[in-house]
Amino acid sequence: MTPHDDLLGLARLGADIEAELETPLFKYVLGRMVERVDELKEKLVDLCPEQQASEIRRTQAEIKRFDCMQQDIEQIINDGRQAYREIVEAEQVEDL
Repeated sequence: MTPHDDLLGLARLGADIEAELETPLFKYVLGRMVERVDELKEKLVDLCPEQQASEIRRTQAEIKRFDCMQQDIEQIINDGRQAYREIVEAEQVEDL
């Protein structure tokens, strides 16, 4: 596999994921993630640090897990866009 193939694969993956974000399934899943994080944050406010430290840690870990999932999705889309730009720039240079 050449570096160009790697860039092309990354660009396609990013574009595919970005397109999937508009599907009903992805919209539902992402919407539920946002709702869950909101629910967890509300729960966190009511937990007592002295008596429920382990529950606080579990809740925080779950919030972080959802945040990481969202960041991973955003990262692969951004990486795909960057790969596409690099492919376009390389093709423009070859055309000169």
